[in-house]
Amino acid sequence: QQRPISRLSDRIVYFSGVFLNQPYELGALGEGKYGYIDQKPLYRLDRFDCLTYVSTVLALANSHSLSTFQEKIRQIQYYDAKVDYFKRYHFISLDWNPQNQHHGFLKDITMDIKNESGWPIYKTARTYINKRAWYEHKTLESLHLIKSYSESQAEQRLALLKKKGKDVRSQTVLSWKW
Repeated sequence: QQRPISRLSDRIVYFSGVFLNQPYELGALGEGKYGYIDQKPLYRLDRFDCLTYVSTVLALANSHSLSTFQEKIRQIQYYDAKVDYFKRYHFISLDWNPQNQHHGFLKDITMDIKNESGWPIYKTARTYINKRAWYEHKTLESLHLIKSYSESQAEQRLALLKKKGKDVRSQTVLSWKW
């Protein structure tokens, strides 16, 4: 019988290795089959994009059971761990990174990295993320509806997405560059 891996860093290395060479799929995850906007799986182990790969590895590394994994993937992907398209961390620098640092899944060490002379090697940049425009440019194809819906039902969902998107505020975020 194999001994369980107990150190978090070892668990991260282990799980990240398990999924190497899996197929790439942009936007591999969604809200699951009962989602209103995006019915791609809530989690999967057969294909990833860069963010879903990291989210899945983090959730697995911080879990010791299926139910804990399901809870962690919700915490890593959604505000208040509530599975809802409008609560998903859609933007890495605005949503995903700060929230996962807040919850202790990540630690930003950017300012700790120094060159041989002891000087920081990063520069900062400000980026304007226009969430309203992002929602406004959504199309029927971006809904990822798995079930059969009439065109009018799909259009109602798209209209709701755009309506809710008008209430979202756009923000400027600080990001690092090397």
